[in-house]
Amino acid sequence: MEFSVGLILLGVLIICMFFGVFRRLFDRMNMGIVWVAVALITLGVGFAIPSIVTGAYFAFNIGGAIIANIFAVMLILSLGFNFKMLRAVLANIAVIGITILVLMSIPQHSLGLRILVAFVLGIAAGGISYLTAGTYKGAMFGVIMGILSGQLITWGINRGIGYASFVNYGGGYIFDAMIIGLVFATLTAELIRMAAVKKSRMERRHNFAHEQGEDMHFDYTKDPKDFEPHRNFLDKMDDDLHFGD
Repeated sequence: MEFSVGLILLGVLIICMFFGVFRRLFDRMNMGIVWVAVALITLGVGFAIPSIVTGAYFAFNIGGAIIANIFAVMLILSLGFNFKMLRAVLANIAVIGITILVLMSIPQHSLGLRILVAFVLGIAAGGISYLTAGTYKGAMFGVIMGILSGQLITWGINRGIGYASFVNYGGGYIFDAMIIGLVFATLTAELIRMAAVKKSRMERRHNFAHEQGEDMHFDYTKDPKDFEPHRNFLDKMDDDLHFGD
């Protein structure tokens, strides 16, 4: 099996999860940490199984294709039939376009180029997917389904123009790109959330300062006990700031 950045990332994520590193993150996603751990382990085990060749030009990976598609369907159905689902579908379409562009623009003839494609595609897909979907689950669906669909469409285009290309559906660097995309989509969401929390906290401090007839910034050095209730209240509101599933 070829060197896989995605498999290494999966291993690191699973180890961190066993130490409870991402517990609050998954709470915000409304996803149980046990469910996520099982999903990641299943993906990794499925990817490690050699891809199944079904013809001269096509093969598919159990983890990167079959299991990933199942998870993608579960993610979008968990959103419900609403505007969140529509945005997730739009994210999927956006990632399909990015995938076709990257795969048609960058050759994949060597290990170094395939790793480059995985990072370029994963980072671009993850960022665009969250910005389009606006939810954790919608962004994950967009990354998984968008990259897999884009790979098949690119293969179809190459076959259509007479290029006898072989596709390993969901395997190799495509699997790596999916995992990198999922990580980067979550990172993008968390950076946006932290920026919003900081802005919200500044606005609340400003409002409290006006209500108390104080200066815009609390001076905790005067008497910290006087401002402890306000500080605790702000911390609680920051924890409750939620960005959707």
